[in-house]
Amino acid sequence: MSPTGHKFTAAALALGWAMPLYQAGLYLEAAMAAAGVMLGARAPDWAEISRWVDDKRYSLIPHRGPTHWPGTWIIGLVLSLAYLESPLREAVSGFFAAALLHLAMDIMTPTGIPLWHPFDKKRSFKVYRSGSFIAESFLTLICWAGAAVFASVAV
Repeated sequence: MSPTGHKFTAAALALGWAMPLYQAGLYLEAAMAAAGVMLGARAPDWAEISRWVDDKRYSLIPHRGPTHWPGTWIIGLVLSLAYLESPLREAVSGFFAAALLHLAMDIMTPTGIPLWHPFDKKRSFKVYRSGSFIAESFLTLICWAGAAVFASVAV
């Protein structure tokens, strides 16, 4: 998915993650959750420590390699939910949840992600091509619809 697509789908996740907290009157927690989600939306990409030189991308860690392995982000999410106290828990768990959403979007592209271990062959569902405006818009709408339904029934 394109960087913009990741940000728009993360905005939907931020709504779904933060709205129940907001509706419960936990305003700081809601803001922390939304901030964590938006920061985590591109985390698997920026964790590669990349830079651009003459329109070419160079990364310390290969693109869609170990930073795109779901295990790391699942462990982080579980640990943050289990051991952190509010409002830090909302920010950190939102960060990891957004990174997992990033991977869910990337596994649907032809390039795929490593699924079983960090250095595994990349697996793909080949649903759409990265940068396809129509496909990414459709997935973003699905994320927004899901977030709206979740937010309306969560509290």
